[in-house]
Amino acid sequence: MRLHTAAAMILALVGATACDDGATAPSVPDAVADQVAPSSALTPWSPGTGTSSVPTYDKSCRFGADTVFESPSNGVADDAITLTATSSDAELSVTVTDGSGQVLAGTATLDRGLADKSWRNATGSATWSDGLNGEVVDGAICFSERLEAGQAAIGEFSLVMQADDGSYHSVSGGFSLAADAIKPASGETVLAPTVDVDLR
Repeated sequence: MRLHTAAAMILALVGATACDDGATAPSVPDAVADQVAPSSALTPWSPGTGTSSVPTYDKSCRFGADTVFESPSNGVADDAITLTATSSDAELSVTVTDGSGQVLAGTATLDRGLADKSWRNATGSATWSDGLNGEVVDGAICFSERLEAGQAAIGEFSLVMQADDGSYHSVSGGFSLAADAIKPASGETVLAPTVDVDLR
């Protein structure tokens, strides 16, 4: 009796969530295209360890150095991410503002990790709003699925910078990309001039 009752309740719930007009629910990437991607755990970083393993989304793609810079999302798509990839590497540019000013600006060259999904071993330069600026010595960018032109995606990145005094500092961010941000030229290039990035 109880099993039949439970089954009836489950069927009723399923029926209640179905669309009366026959429309199907959006895929996960489409549903989150306008939201900030959830943050994953930081991987401890030191000069001796770096990004020795291939980073993947939600695993070993966010790093924690001597200090970690954070700036929560302001809920507005006023940030920018560009990733220009080839078969072996990629150029990354990230700019993040908090509504009152710029909190992060970074550029880096990265080696390819997983094809169309992750890049690592970042080198370049960065600055963030607590007065730090210096040389990017490591970092990564990862996506939950292989990038495909015209398909929404969620991703995360991390940059590790060495300041003039020799100390190491890191910043990580999560973001969601609308379908039109993934360009058809190669299926790997990201152009998102208006995106919301959460640096936590």
